[in-house]
Amino acid sequence: MADQRKKEEHRGEKQQNREKYYGAVYKELGVKNRHFRADHKGCDAVVNHYYKAANRSSKDANQDEGQQFYQDSLHSIYCSAILTIIQYLIDKAEFFLYPYYMAENQAPSDFGHKVIFLNPDFGGHGEVFKALRDDEYEIYFVESYHDAKSVLREYKDSICFVYADDVSTKRKMINFICSCAKDETVNTTRFYFLTSELAGKEKKALESAKPCYENMIKLNPRTPFLIQDIVRNLEEKNAKGRRQYVRVSCADDRDATMLAEMDGRIYKFKMQDISVVGSACSVEEKLASVFPKGTVIPSVTISFDRKQIAIGAVAVYAVFVANGSAKLVLLFKNPLADENKAFVHKYIAEKFESAINTIIKTHPRDPEDYSKAFETGESDSQ
Repeated sequence: MADQRKKEEHRGEKQQNREKYYGAVYKELGVKNRHFRADHKGCDAVVNHYYKAANRSSKDANQDEGQQFYQDSLHSIYCSAILTIIQYLIDKAEFFLYPYYMAENQAPSDFGHKVIFLNPDFGGHGEVFKALRDDEYEIYFVESYHDAKSVLREYKDSICFVYADDVSTKRKMINFICSCAKDETVNTTRFYFLTSELAGKEKKALESAKPCYENMIKLNPRTPFLIQDIVRNLEEKNAKGRRQYVRVSCADDRDATMLAEMDGRIYKFKMQDISVVGSACSVEEKLASVFPKGTVIPSVTISFDRKQIAIGAVAVYAVFVANGSAKLVLLFKNPLADENKAFVHKYIAEKFESAINTIIKTHPRDPEDYSKAFETGESDSQ
C-alpha cells in the first residue's frame, strides 16, 4: 500500500513538473490565445520531447551535482524547445502572424471585423478606446448617424457600438438600428447598444431589429468592467478573426522607409504597411535572393510620420515576387518599447480617422429623420 502511494505521489509530481515546464515555454513564446496554438498538439509533442530529454540528462548526474546539472540542462533544452516550436509553426504555416499578412478580401471569420463606435463619448470613455486599441482591435469612430450608413456600406460585416444615454438620442439611435436591419446594404452589421437602461418600448423596438441587433451593454461607471463587457462581446463575435495585430497601409507615405544594415551594406526599403510587430516592404526583384525567407537582418531602422525608430533585428518571414519587384514580410524579433508602440498605435488611429473622413466627405449624408416614434404601435408617452 505504501509503495502504491509513493508511485502515485511520484506520478503526480512528474505531471506537475511537466505542466510547469509546458507553461514556462508557452509563456516565453507569448502564447495567450487559441489562435496561436491552432496546432497545439504538435507544439505539445515538441515540448514533451525536450522535457523528457531534460529528465534523461538529470539522471546522468551524481547526487551532489544533480540539481544544478538538471537546471542547466533544463535551461538549455528549454531554449531549444522554444526555437524548435517557432520553426515548427512557421513550417506548418500556422505561425500567429501569417493570417495577419493575408489578403484583406478574406471572409470576416478569417480576417476579423472592423469595430465602429457611433456617437462615441470621447470624454467619458477615452480609457475604453485606448484599452481596445492597445489590445489590437481595429476601431473607428463615427460621430453622426447621418454619416453612419455610408461607412457601414464601405466596411461590411462590421461590429457597431451605438452610444446613447438620453431619451431623445436613444430614440434616434434605436430607429437608426431598425432602419439598418431593413436595409440590405448594411444589414450584415451587428449592433450593440451602450446605455444605462432601456425602457420597455425601447427594448421591444430593438428586439424587432434582430438579428442585426445583438444586445445592450450597460454603461458601467467603473471603466475596467465596461472594457471587460465590451471585450467579451467582441470575443464572442471573433472580432479579431485569425489576425492578432492591426496593421495599416503606409504605401502612400513617401517618408515611410526602412534602412536595413547587413554584411556591411545598407539597403533602403519602401514600407508598404506597419504594425507593432512587423512591416511589409517593397524592394527590387534582385534583392529577393539577398533576403530569402528565414534571413535575420541584424540592424533595422524605420522612418515614418517624421519619426525614426531603431528596431534592431528583424526576420524575413515571407518573400513574394511579382511584376519585376518583390515584397518582404518582416517580423520584429524584439517587442517595441512602450513609447514606440504607442507611436505606432497613434499613427494607425490617425490613418483610420482619415479613411473615415474620406468616406464621409465623398458620400451623401443620410437624410432620414430618426426622431420619429417607434414602429411598434406604442405612443411616445408610454
